[in-house]
Amino acid sequence: MQLCSPNGADCASEPAQFDALALVATRDGEKLRGIGLKTNATVFPLIVCLGIWLGFDASPVAAKDSGLDVLISADAIPSPEGFRPKPGEPIHYLFFQNRQTLGDAVAGVKLPEPAVVEKAVVAELEKQGFVRAAEGGSAPAIAIIATLGDANFEEPPIPAGNPYEDGEFLSYLELVNLRQVLQANFLWEKVPHTLQLLFIGDPSQPYPAYPKPYPPSNPDERAAQALMVDEAIRYRERGSGRAQDRGKIKALVGAEKVERAVSQRTLGGLAAERIARSVWDNQLYITLTAFDAKRQPDGGRRLLWRTTMLIDWREDFTKSLPAMLGQAGPMFGTDVAVPGYVNTAKPREGKVEIGESKAVPDKASAKEPAPAGAKK
Repeated sequence: MQLCSPNGADCASEPAQFDALALVATRDGEKLRGIGLKTNATVFPLIVCLGIWLGFDASPVAAKDSGLDVLISADAIPSPEGFRPKPGEPIHYLFFQNRQTLGDAVAGVKLPEPAVVEKAVVAELEKQGFVRAAEGGSAPAIAIIATLGDANFEEPPIPAGNPYEDGEFLSYLELVNLRQVLQANFLWEKVPHTLQLLFIGDPSQPYPAYPKPYPPSNPDERAAQALMVDEAIRYRERGSGRAQDRGKIKALVGAEKVERAVSQRTLGGLAAERIARSVWDNQLYITLTAFDAKRQPDGGRRLLWRTTMLIDWREDFTKSLPAMLGQAGPMFGTDVAVPGYVNTAKPREGKVEIGESKAVPDKASAKEPAPAGAKK
């Protein structure tokens, strides 16, 4: 397994199958949707049971009013001793924190204040047996960096009307090689050869020939326009912050593990799609990354473990932070085979009334002995 440092350096290559789970955008600008996968009917129930035991939410979509959904991914390098504190053997650490935006920069994102983050993280680490190193105390064994921020990967909408009339999108249409796209799809001889003629028509022609309706009635022109829009979207994505940082968010959500679980049929399609969808939406996240406090011969520090928690961007990050850490706390310093969602909703309290108990004899003792002299 390969871990990424908080700034995304040394990330593993993006899994191909995880991209196959990625959500497909429709041309009319509707919400991205997932590609269905087959599920192994024998293995998947076992995985669901295991997920319930670990606290993962097995349902693909949790109700909005039933608690906070937290996506948790936990990674650690192999170690015979592990990285969890043992009874009577706390792990002392140094604490640092930073901020990072992945994807597009979005105005108005409210992140918790540094003092709030420090208090919440230190409190949860203490519950798990990690002790913050103090001056004059035990030497720190690890350094923990809390990286929190927003991950904004939701794609801008496709113009609802004629894309040629959208100034921003037109700039991407003009980057597309019209002749190359049309010839590759055997449309060059069937449709106009300029963007203007293809999308809005000839200005010298009277109405209704100009502007032509969008989409046009001619099926070849509709196909040509769709191909050009698709290519323009690819150009728009290439230079975006989303494209540059998508590998980092995939590493944080455990895309490599999801890909492996899907290949081995140990993760259901709906659960996998839900995780994949997180790299195409906007999220708030915090990652705790632990490094060995001792420097390596090359001067660097060894990355030991990393735990990432993500929630929907519409949640209150400051209020949600303690709950996020509380759900992930037992996974600090561990390597969880498959990322998963947990829900912070408290279990419903039940009450069982037990009436007066009565002894019930078994069948053998319940038979009364036959009267003396009775016929058998």
